[in-house]
Amino acid sequence: MLRSLVGSEMCIRDRGKWFHQPIDQIKDAFGQEIAFYFAFLGHYTTWLVLPAIVGSLLFLLQLVVPEVSQSPWVTVVSCLCTILWAQSFIESLKGMQARHAFNWGAVKDTFSAERQEFVGRMQPCPITGKMRLQYPTWKRRCKQAVTALLTVASLGVVGGTMFFFLELHGKLSHSGFLMSQLPTVGYAVSVKVLSFLYRVLADWCVNWENHRTYKDHKNALILKLVFFELFNNNCSLFHIAFVVQDMDLLRQYLLSLLVTFQVVFQLLEVLVPSYLNQLSLEKKLKQAQEKYGHDTELSKEEVALNKELYSTFDDYLEMVVQFGHVTLFVAAFPLSPLCALVNNLTEMRTDAFKLLSHCKRPIPESAVDIGAWQTAVQAIAVVAVFTNVGTIVFTSSAVEEVYPGIESSGKIVLFLVGEQLLLSCLWLVEVLVDDIPEDVQNRILAKEFRREQTLLTESTKQLSPVKSAPAASQHPAPTQPKVAGDTDRSRQQVHQRRSSSPPVNEDSGTCKACVLM
Repeated sequence: MLRSLVGSEMCIRDRGKWFHQPIDQIKDAFGQEIAFYFAFLGHYTTWLVLPAIVGSLLFLLQLVVPEVSQSPWVTVVSCLCTILWAQSFIESLKGMQARHAFNWGAVKDTFSAERQEFVGRMQPCPITGKMRLQYPTWKRRCKQAVTALLTVASLGVVGGTMFFFLELHGKLSHSGFLMSQLPTVGYAVSVKVLSFLYRVLADWCVNWENHRTYKDHKNALILKLVFFELFNNNCSLFHIAFVVQDMDLLRQYLLSLLVTFQVVFQLLEVLVPSYLNQLSLEKKLKQAQEKYGHDTELSKEEVALNKELYSTFDDYLEMVVQFGHVTLFVAAFPLSPLCALVNNLTEMRTDAFKLLSHCKRPIPESAVDIGAWQTAVQAIAVVAVFTNVGTIVFTSSAVEEVYPGIESSGKIVLFLVGEQLLLSCLWLVEVLVDDIPEDVQNRILAKEFRREQTLLTESTKQLSPVKSAPAASQHPAPTQPKVAGDTDRSRQQVHQRRSSSPPVNEDSGTCKACVLM
């Protein structure tokens, strides 16, 4: 049923509509959290079209007119446009999330669910007064300091690995095309291996920190992994840009790194899990045949249980790292957005194929946005300001061409002025663009207005005075004589009715409660 619902539109190229994704159907089948990931992926891929076109035209212009590549203003303008594009993308991402959240009726939870693995001592809660598990904050802070030291040590291992492959790349750079690419391939594989090893370490560290809620646990894991992955994937680029200060080597290494990473990651993401899953099924089939006979076959349920659980964590992490490749050093390589666009066109299909074929059906989970990943993307956009300005000022020859004979102190002043101007541009874009689009704001206000009108109508009906009974007929029915007890009871009922009815405005004859409303 899921294939007929989603797979026909997600896994097959339908009339060339590569960017089309049935987000609403994905939400109905897999939940809001997974739907938000595919919405983010499609939105990000669509926004890559413009910088990919501009970067390609600039690259072709540099090939046709070599003087263009030596012009410092071209580099400065392309850097400025990319920074403004990154911040505009982030603002549009906020609007896209707000629109989907409103359409899906997503509500942000005030309290996150408590983890079953959380440990502590039973103590009275300072808010409710009820007994619940409590864990001292200072203990968690001490553990976080220890895990931070472990992360720094891991970064040292990454740096040592990077220096090894850079040294190997320098020795084999003149040994032919294939031999010169071996260090890059080896470095890409080592990055993936180190990411896997640190993922195990980060999981242990976050569990040891003993966070109470799932949200805090997830955010702590995202913070550690994003910080490590950005350093793991870009430390070689930082070394070439700001230590070696070789613009041509930076451009060449960034190109080979982007292409190699895309090929290696796609293979490790699809082919390797398929191969491991097939080996596991063959092992189970062999055990079943040895136990029940050679005619035994695995049922569909047994095959499905053998699949791994799907999580958007690794897919989000891959996109965040790629966003760093696109924005951090665009001043050196304007074709970065084009490489990312080509990768994402296949990434949308491979992720959908992985979700439908290689993973168990996930349990639908609610969400109102992409969570802490948006903060990570915003942080990369801010860091990109410093890296691109630093690349222009310290690595390229643009400053020397404009200001011949400039000293290091002058470059530092230019760097400080440039990064402040670009940060001001980011702030200006954030202020001018609303987080929630105007049409969504109007729909939210209209919904709130209808809700208030409904509550007002219901309240008016409940507080309106009881209508007087119809006038008696001219020939009333004969009444029976009253007794003393009946008279007392009737007087009590009238007194209760008067005391329970709302106060009435004597001037207008309307209910005071209704006037106040």
